[in-house]
Amino acid sequence: MLHPLIESGALVLVPSAKFFAKNENSIVELRSALMSHIGEDPEEVASSFQPGYLAVDDRGRSLFVFAGGDKRSQLQSAIDS
Repeated sequence: MLHPLIESGALVLVPSAKFFAKNENSIVELRSALMSHIGEDPEEVASSFQPGYLAVDDRGRSLFVFAGGDKRSQLQSAIDS
C-alpha cells in the first residue's frame, strides 16, 4: 500500500524514537498549532469536508467517524499518534 510512495521518495521512513527525540520541540509546536486551529471545534472541521474526501482506510471510504464521547480528546489522540 505504501510501496509506491516509498519508492517514489514521497514518503521516507525513519526510526521514530531517534526522530522524535531529535525533533521534540518542533513536534510539540506542530501539535499545539494543530489543536489551536482545529481542536476547538472538531465538528466544524469535519463538516467542511464532503464524505467522499475522507477515507479512514481503503475499506471505509466516505466515512469520518468519531467514536462518541469527547470529540476534542479523540482529535487530540489522533494528532498525537
